[in-house]
Order: sequence, then C-alpha cells, then structure tokens
Amino acid sequence: MKKKKMLDKSNFFVDTAKTKTFPTSKKMKDRKKYLTRAREDYLEAVLILSERYASIRPIDLAKFMEVSKATVSVTLAALCSAGYLYYDKRKAIKFTPKGRQAAESVLKKHNILFQFLTSNLGIARSAAHEAACKMEHSIDLDMAEKLSNFIKRLGDQTASEETPPDDGGQNFQGFKPKKNFLNKS
Repeated sequence: MKKKKMLDKSNFFVDTAKTKTFPTSKKMKDRKKYLTRAREDYLEAVLILSERYASIRPIDLAKFMEVSKATVSVTLAALCSAGYLYYDKRKAIKFTPKGRQAAESVLKKHNILFQFLTSNLGIARSAAHEAACKMEHSIDLDMAEKLSNFIKRLGDQTASEETPPDDGGQNFQGFKPKKNFLNKS
C-alpha cells in the first residue's frame, strides 16, 4: 500500500496510512440537535429581531447578542443542521417551523418569568430581566403556563382582598405554607 501525504486542517502533513478515523457515537451526533442555553438565546434573539426588521443578517445578530461574527456563524451552522433555522450566507436568517416554535416558547417563558419577578416580587426590571434569562432555560413551557395561571389567580385573589401596605418584600408575615415543604417526609 502506497503511503500518501496530505495536508490536514491545521496545515500539517499527515500520513494517511497511519491515520485512523473513529466513528462518532449516536449520542454525540444527537447532541448536536439539542437546544443548549446558548442556542435558545440565539433563537430568542432571532425572534426579537424578526419582529423589528424585515430581514436579519448575522451581523445584526452579532451586534444584538454582543458577540463576534465568528461565534454567530458557528451557532447558526449548528442551529441549521439541527433544523431550527434556514440560512444561506447571501440571504437572511429564517426560521423553520420547529425553530419558530422553540423561539416562541423561550420568549413566552421569559416574559412570564419577567412579569412574575417585576409585578409580584417587586424586583427591578434590569435584575428581573437577567434572572428571567437564566430561569427560562430551566423550566418547560407547561410549567411556565402553570406559573402564569397561578399569577392570574393570585392577582384575582388579591384584587378582591384589602391591599396591605408595600414593605418592599421585607416582611413575609402573611406567608403560611399548607405543608412543611422543606421536610420531604
């Protein structure tokens, strides 16, 4: 067998007779299809930008997310290969139906959490935005909708009762859990 010398990606000569390729496992291939926190943030950003502009370019996304164009390119490639976005280097970024659904879900969770943190807990908008960005990745949409329904019921209940003076959340005298939720017995 004749040995061939060729350049690999790092511009070093590689002896092809000695080079082995290792098959990637199914788990490794499937991992590329999962939505990570960063990928969810990108989908959310594309959705927000698509509401503002007719077409979105990678440079627009890079400015909005405050990251480099190279980072955007890598993440766009991953989202495209996972089936969340369509993107051609000469065209705008577009959602697939799966991508739009995922982006709307992330944005809805963010909005529910943001509203809860600001309206019900009295947290400052900037801090609530930051916290909602972190929490939106930890809950599923069903849980967020249950939280939204709870907030509505809580609002209906407190509207019919006498409103206590605002103490800035410092005093929780009225809080009495039905069960001891810390004791799991």
